[in-house]
Amino acid sequence: MLVTHEHADHFDEGRLRAALEANPAAEIWTLRSVAERISAAFRRVHTVGHGDAFTAAGFDVQVHGELHAVIHPDIPRITNVGYLVDGSVFHPGDALTVPDHPVDTLLLPVMAPGTRSPRSSTTSAS
Repeated sequence: MLVTHEHADHFDEGRLRAALEANPAAEIWTLRSVAERISAAFRRVHTVGHGDAFTAAGFDVQVHGELHAVIHPDIPRITNVGYLVDGSVFHPGDALTVPDHPVDTLLLPVMAPGTRSPRSSTTSAS
């Protein structure tokens, strides 16, 4: 399991703990803030950061990025890493990180607190 950051829409501690308990072979790769919350109970949690590379479930994974995209100027930014899997699939979490080479598939969030449809930014006269 690859966890990009600690926000609740990307990290559910209870579900991750349940998955680790249910599957003795399951492992998690994530940034320090998430790993610290669950690694005391499980030795299968690996801390990663920008520039790291590892193999997970037979896939080669590279870690890219360091910070979550700005939500609001008054909200401090948190750490956020993205994962490039087998050099072709990239999931940036909620960062605006761009890998150093083109990717075949970009995974991206389609529902988040800051996501708005074009209609929501306009008003209608009815």
